[in-house]
Amino acid sequence: MANFPLPSQLQTQYLQILQSIKPSININDLNSDFVIRGNVFAAFASGLYGDQAKTYNDTFISSSSPQGLTLHGQDLAIPQLQATNATSTGVTISGTNGTTVSPGDLTFLYNSTGITYTNTTGGTISSGTLVVSVQSTTPGAITNIAAPATLTLIAPPNGINISASLTVSLAGGSDLESTDSYRSRLLSRLQMPPAGGNATDIRNFAFDGDPSVRSVIVIPFALGLGTVGVYILTGSTDIDTAVTQGQSIVRIPSQSVINNVQTYMNNHAPLTMCVSVYAPTEIPFSGTVYVDLAAGITLSTIPNSPTYNPLGLTVSQLIMREYGRALYKVPVGGWMLGSASPPGYIVASYIEQSMQQWLSAEVDPVSGLTIGNIPILADIRVPAIGVPSGTNYAITSNQIVAPGTINVVLGT
Repeated sequence: MANFPLPSQLQTQYLQILQSIKPSININDLNSDFVIRGNVFAAFASGLYGDQAKTYNDTFISSSSPQGLTLHGQDLAIPQLQATNATSTGVTISGTNGTTVSPGDLTFLYNSTGITYTNTTGGTISSGTLVVSVQSTTPGAITNIAAPATLTLIAPPNGINISASLTVSLAGGSDLESTDSYRSRLLSRLQMPPAGGNATDIRNFAFDGDPSVRSVIVIPFALGLGTVGVYILTGSTDIDTAVTQGQSIVRIPSQSVINNVQTYMNNHAPLTMCVSVYAPTEIPFSGTVYVDLAAGITLSTIPNSPTYNPLGLTVSQLIMREYGRALYKVPVGGWMLGSASPPGYIVASYIEQSMQQWLSAEVDPVSGLTIGNIPILADIRVPAIGVPSGTNYAITSNQIVAPGTINVVLGT
């Protein structure tokens, strides 16, 4: 990155040169015409340097501004992934037999978030119920809802009850791709251009196949020689924000997204390569954490932290939340320990470290500040979680983890 002088440095240089030419000038006289001209010159030159700096930075993807990245993306035909709407093929409404519903007739409300959804399919109520597909009216990861859940109909038509049941998760809602993620994809395409169907090509095909795709794992020889398994994720990418705000985290793609990516693969992957697109299998993981509470803290204490505890959770709930946060961050197939080959693992020490970052009351000897964002725990211990024994828990290459039942035990 180029270094350009600051306005104060330009002014100093100007006055030093001026005084060397005309020693009689008092450069400390702020009312002097020479000093005033120096200020004007410094401001003018600084603007030119600033424009040069922006032009220089935007020349390279690694240092480009968001606006510059858009231009680089246009050159490479790689647009930034836009926010997408959540969809579901399974919302059950109830009412009077024979009542007809057309697409767009119904508006559903999810009370926890205030997000609304509309039906994209219709039909006639039979045996008291009708299953319709729905889509969120606004985009974003916050529109995802894990099934089962209850939706409320806003001003339902005659013959339709006010309550509806979500039986298939609302999935595929994604936020606008972050600048860092977009920069990484552009650099990847520049540094590893299309090469006849290598792993990078397959990964890029998956992103191109559907705008809601946010993460791609490529598994060579998934079903034998000549086969490739592609696991895709949609929805929540900012796990920290979602967990802290209590948002529903839905990462498993809908069948329509899988179909879109599969079709794109069929049309673009090398003819000799058999590519199959899958959704990972989400497995619930239950665990136990042993804790020592900081002085004056009980499990029922509600720490006051609008930033890190906006929902007003108790200490017990926060401990379970942070165990879950660590599990949500386990990549598809688990963490690889010393090898790039399966199996991967849910790592006990990683869970412990993540919880310390958020909840430890221990003081950093260098900064003098507590380590945790919410300092409530004097000590944390996550015991061995391997089965039948061992420190870590092995998972297969097609699995992703979600929190199950988390037990909190006092005393480490």
